[in-house]
Amino acid sequence: RNFADKNMTVEVMIKPDDVDEDMPIFSHGRDGKQLQLWLTKDKRLKAVVDDKELVSDTVISFKGFQRVALVLDNEHKKLLLYSKYLNATLDDVTYSGYGPLIFGSTQQTDVNKRSHYKGRMLQARVWNRAMDNILLDTYGNQMLTGYEMGLTDYYPMNEGKGDYATDLAQGIA
Repeated sequence: RNFADKNMTVEVMIKPDDVDEDMPIFSHGRDGKQLQLWLTKDKRLKAVVDDKELVSDTVISFKGFQRVALVLDNEHKKLLLYSKYLNATLDDVTYSGYGPLIFGSTQQTDVNKRSHYKGRMLQARVWNRAMDNILLDTYGNQMLTGYEMGLTDYYPMNEGKGDYATDLAQGIA
């Protein structure tokens, strides 16, 4: 997956277990480039873009599933974190990475050093545009067909258990 210099939104519904550790929601990148979204042990969203970090002020609820999103607007050099509302922003951020996109784990070569998400995930979606809260709410409250404009990856994650999810999107990155 090539995200070099592209606008993008990654959103997913999470219901984390109540554990006292940082957990990766997704990770992307290789060759020194990294794009990650974390849930910190104090239940806040944390984005990592190469050497920059952004931590939200808002605590994530543990009552049912909650949609979270990382929005990277390379055009305007902005990073945004959403849960129910816009939680945090950081200016002067761009990303030019490529590599696999992995939900629920980090990507260290040594699998014994990887961190893992603990809990449930649903409806992981990757868009090739920087979405705002209105668009996130519009699409977030419905099942998608896979043919929505700008949708490049769509993993319903409703297969039950397992290490892999099926991509139902018909888009291209």
